[in-house]
Formats: sequence, structure tokens, C-alpha cells
Amino acid sequence: MTKVIIICILAVFSSIYSYGSEKTQIPVSDESVHFTISSSDIIPQSLELVKTIAKAAKEKETMSIEDNSRLKSAIEILIQDKLKGLSAAERQKLVKDTIGEETYSIFEQVYSKMLSSDEIVQQRSAIIMAGFPLFNLASSGKVAKFIFTENRQIQLEAIESLVYLDDPGANHLLISIVLSGSLPDYLAASAIKALYITGNKDLEEFAPVVLVRNTGGGAFKALLPVLKSRKDFKEIASVSIKSSVLMCLIRKNLL
Repeated sequence: MTKVIIICILAVFSSIYSYGSEKTQIPVSDESVHFTISSSDIIPQSLELVKTIAKAAKEKETMSIEDNSRLKSAIEILIQDKLKGLSAAERQKLVKDTIGEETYSIFEQVYSKMLSSDEIVQQRSAIIMAGFPLFNLASSGKVAKFIFTENRQIQLEAIESLVYLDDPGANHLLISIVLSGSLPDYLAASAIKALYITGNKDLEEFAPVVLVRNTGGGAFKALLPVLKSRKDFKEIASVSIKSSVLMCLIRKNLL
């Protein structure tokens, strides 16, 4: 049991201290272009990857799940640490200026078509990408319609995207969902990230409650930027670690 406790503690600390020190990996494109990453060429290679994906998207008039993931990762590398404090319109302009108006227009047209598709996979991809990383304000009306669907996963994705598009109602709704503690850890982490990037004013105040109700390492990691600004950060971190270790033991049926 002692060994399991140690493993649990290491898992928690690994999640905590990996923040800000992760090595970014960019996937290989569909055209088998090999990207080797280094600190000096990560930006130009990310931009090259975006343009490669845009070219394929224009030809196919759709995006695969794999390409969505690659595009999201590449754009995040290009605009990282530049989003905080910006409005949705400013975030959209940042992305356009970074990847180019023409390239952005391709993605805008393709995802608009996917939003109108009858296929759930295409709808979900377009809903997610419309918010982050494209901040496509023109799609907000179409995205909002999915809040009324019976599919709860799509509802959550639509709400999260509308948060990225600065919809005030969606922002309030998403913080309420996170505070409910009903989300799996990876979804809670994604929601917290959206709230943080868009400057949710309640997130810092409610951070301890969010952690109590979302005990996973992903939620803790997503909240780190907010927690570090609090005077009681060390106390909160200590409680969170103990809670995470306890949950780890319970899942292994040792308590």
C-alpha cells in the first residue's frame, strides 16, 4: 500500500510541476511532411503546418479529427501567452494576423459548412474549433443553436465555444457547470482553461470550491495560473494534493 501511496503522490506532483515545462509536439501532416522541433524553428514549422492543413482542407472541403487536433496544437503554439486580457474580437484578429487572412478564411468557410452538416462528428469538430483556436465570431449564431440539442456533450462544447466568443450568458453558465463538480477531469480542465483565457472574474474567487468539487490533476493544472495569484496558494495546493492522493487510493480500492 505504501508503494501505491508513493505512486499516487508522484502522479499528483507530476501534474502540478509539468505546468509551464511541457515539451510541445507537433504532429506530422497528412502529406507526410516531417517536422523536427527545436526552440529556434518551432514557430515557422507550426505556421507551415497550419498552411499545409489549410491547403488540404480547401481541397477536401472538410477537416478530419486528426487535422483538427494538429491545427489546434499548431495555432496554440503560435499565439500562446498572447491571449490573456484580449476580447474575442482581438483574439480573432490575433489569429488572423498570425496565420494570414487567406488561410483563416479557408478554415472559416470549411468549418461553417461542417456546422451545417448532418454528421455529429463534423458538427462537434466545427463547434469546438469555432471557439478555440479560431475565435470565429461569425459562427456564434450557428454554435448557439447547439445549446438546445439533447446531446449533453455537444451542449457543453457549444457553451465552451461561446465562452471563447465572449457570450456573457455562456460564461456564467460554464462557471456554474464547473462548480457543480459533475464533469470528468479532462472536461473540467478544458472548461477552466476557457474561463481563464477569457478572463472570468469569478474564477479566482471560486478556485478553492472548484478544486473541492473537481479533484483531478487536470483541473488543478488548469487552475494553476489563477491559484498562483492567491495568497493562500500553498495551503490550497497542500489540500488538493492530499485530496488527489485519497481519490487515487479509493479508485484502487485500498480504502
